[in-house]
Parts: sequence; structure tokens; C-alpha cells
Amino acid sequence: MRHSDYEEMLTTQSVHWWFEGKRKAINSIISRKIIPSKNSRILEIGSGTGANLPVLSQYGSVTAMELDDYARETIRKNSCASKVKGWLPDGLTEINGQTFDLICMFDVLEHVENDGEALESLKPFLSHDGKIFITVPAYQWLFSVHDKNLGHYRRYSRGGLVRLLKEHGFTVIYSGYINTFLFPLMMIARFFNTTGTGVPGFGINKIFTAIYSAESIFIPAVSFPFGGTVTAVCKL
Repeated sequence: MRHSDYEEMLTTQSVHWWFEGKRKAINSIISRKIIPSKNSRILEIGSGTGANLPVLSQYGSVTAMELDDYARETIRKNSCASKVKGWLPDGLTEINGQTFDLICMFDVLEHVENDGEALESLKPFLSHDGKIFITVPAYQWLFSVHDKNLGHYRRYSRGGLVRLLKEHGFTVIYSGYINTFLFPLMMIARFFNTTGTGVPGFGINKIFTAIYSAESIFIPAVSFPFGGTVTAVCKL
């Protein structure tokens, strides 16, 4: 894509209800369940154009890892985070010798063919008592052309993600679902194959943002039984 396309992507992700609501949920889980110190060392893998970096930068110094050169250029223009090129599971050489208090992968693991190998590759980069925060799309039965177009290998259930983490030696501190309140509409959209990536009309986008953001009032204290996204926090 052209640089202008990435700038447009960053703009979309800054206002779209799905991204805005998810950031609120992410912030709620970090502040209430992870509680990093203000000088934490944070790594976001697959940071894209950097839409999540303002949230993460509240909690410490952030390193943004992204494979795409143009996306990193967009980050460079819009964020003070450190930027490195990398990918999972074998493209972490630019951070060799570093450890992090929090490693974040927001909708990244589903893009990796061998997710277990990817998790193993992160172990040398966790500090003592460091944590990994993961979000992934929910329910393999929802896998569709939309997922294929996005480069997904799979979707997850809460139980499946927890089992995967435990199989690779991680202790799960928290797991749950988000994007619960709007999940019925998501299922309808997938059924009719009408899922889009553009920002809806202002009124609809504002309403959906408010509905999704309301979940952050309850999580992580309340564990929703279903949702469009699975979340997990773990440590070694």
C-alpha cells in the first residue's frame, strides 16, 4: 500500500467503533489486572500503524514491532515509541538481549501459522514476572472469507487459548471475552457476509462506540460468557 493508505488506516483505527471500544477494554484490563509500573518496558508485536500505542505509553516506554516498512513509517510520524522490524516466531533479532515487563499481541497470533512456536519464541524476552497480553478473534465456526482476506489461520475459543498457553508452560492470570454487547450483530453480519472495514455513518459509529466502550466498566471484574474477541493475560 501507499503511505497515504497507511495514514488513512491510522485515521480509521482512531475513530472506528471496533478499535475504539477495544482500546477501552484493553486499557481496563491493563489497569485493573496487570497494573504495570509507570517505568515498565512494553513491547507491542504487530503494532501496525500504531493505533494502540497511546494506550500503552501511559504505562511505560514502548517498543513497537512491525514487519511492514510503510506501517513503521506511519508510526514514526505519529508516535514517540521506539520502532523495530520483526515478526513471529523467528524475526525477533532486533530485540535480542532485551526483556520486557509486558508483551502485547493484539489480534496477531491468528496470523501466525504455528502459534505454539510463536509463544515459545517470546519466553527469552520476558522479564522476571513479565506478562503477555493477547487478544484473538473468537470462534472457529465464525471463520469466513473475511478471515481469509485478513490473513488469519484460525479463530479461538477462550478454553482453546487457555489450553494452548498452558501447553507451552504459561500460567494464565486472566482470560475472557470482549465485544460481547454487539456480538449478536456481528454474527448477523458474518452470516450475510456483510462485514466491512470502513467507518459507519457518524450516528451509528457513535452509538456502537458507546455500547462497546461500556464493557470496560465491567471487565475484568465480570467475565462475559461469549464475545467476538478472546483475551488472555499470562506469565511464566
